[in-house]
Amino acid sequence: MELDDPSGMLSADEAKAAIAALPDRILACYVLWDRSLAIPIYVGTARYRSRLAAHLKKDDLRDGKIGHTHVNPDFYAHVVMQKPGWLGLTYRLYDTEAEARESERALIAKHRLRSTGGSLFNRRMAG
Repeated sequence: MELDDPSGMLSADEAKAAIAALPDRILACYVLWDRSLAIPIYVGTARYRSRLAAHLKKDDLRDGKIGHTHVNPDFYAHVVMQKPGWLGLTYRLYDTEAEARESERALIAKHRLRSTGGSLFNRRMAG
């Protein structure tokens, strides 16, 4: 299944359980989804499972700082407008960080940044 295939998307609750079963140190590429629209909204890489878990707070936290979204005002505005249950996640584990980064760059190029007419809130091509 492809990382950017919405049929493989986990809800935040499903993702919490899946992430908890991972080892602490991982090499992953992940996609955050707006489940109501079935569109990818952010692509990144993670070296630790805690990075994936931290994103899940965007599903229900509405007060104050939500991870690092404060440095991306458009992403923050999108997150705080959503109702709990809106966030989805897909991820894939890799053997090397280079493979994870290559996957990240390919997905960003495919779905494009919002500034270029795409759906991603990423601020640059490298996550």
